[in-house]
Amino acid sequence: MQVKTIDTVFKLLKNSFPRDYINKIEEEYKEIKIAYIIEDETKIGIHTGRFCEVVSSLLSNKELNQQEDLNKIKFDRNINLLINSPKSNHPTEEITRLLIPRILRSMYTIRSKKKIAHIKNFNPQKIDLKLLNISADWVLSQLLLIYCNIQDDTIINYLETISYEDYKMVERFENGEILFEDTKISLTNKILFLLLDRYNKGRIKRDEIFKTLRPKERRYISIYVNNLKRQNLVHENNDGIILSKWGVKKARNLLKVLNRLKK
Repeated sequence: MQVKTIDTVFKLLKNSFPRDYINKIEEEYKEIKIAYIIEDETKIGIHTGRFCEVVSSLLSNKELNQQEDLNKIKFDRNINLLINSPKSNHPTEEITRLLIPRILRSMYTIRSKKKIAHIKNFNPQKIDLKLLNISADWVLSQLLLIYCNIQDDTIINYLETISYEDYKMVERFENGEILFEDTKISLTNKILFLLLDRYNKGRIKRDEIFKTLRPKERRYISIYVNNLKRQNLVHENNDGIILSKWGVKKARNLLKVLNRLKK
């Protein structure tokens, strides 16, 4: 069976695990992805922690028959039990009782790491975000390969395509322009996407929006930006435009359609 969407991944997992576990893992995984895209270090830390906790509880349940209240997960206990548990010669036990727990512990540690000094224009936290993002994909791929009995490279290939640059309906070009597969997408949504995409870099001038989206007429940018301002979705000053907290929420909902996390 080929894996074409992330929802297929979780559908497969729900066939092999209790739904209450997978529902929580799915929720946290998708939040990790969104936080990674907008480079929100705080949120990716929160959701990575929860993701690791639920997966640790799931493995303890599956491997060791441990019963646990999902509202009171004891992460360290679960990891220690798994790592120190007896292991047969079956190769999957080394993964489920040793490798995955160690990856989870690393993720759990990195997500709470204190910030360190930046080196010139390099932000080391971006490397941390990328590691957490990739590690979450790896954990999911192992759960699928081991417990769902699906020996299909498309699983890993699919998970690898979920990244900062990869949106189902968006293509970027070297001159900064962005094209959308859906030619009917509104300029409002294009502007919201751009503002969210550049959110961590600060405010954007109207001229930059025009150069990136290339509407038929320059005046359209002013018309649509002013409309967004009237809805309190953006704020503008002399330094440019940025999403408000309501604009971020609306843009994130749009993102679920534009990237591979859409339902």
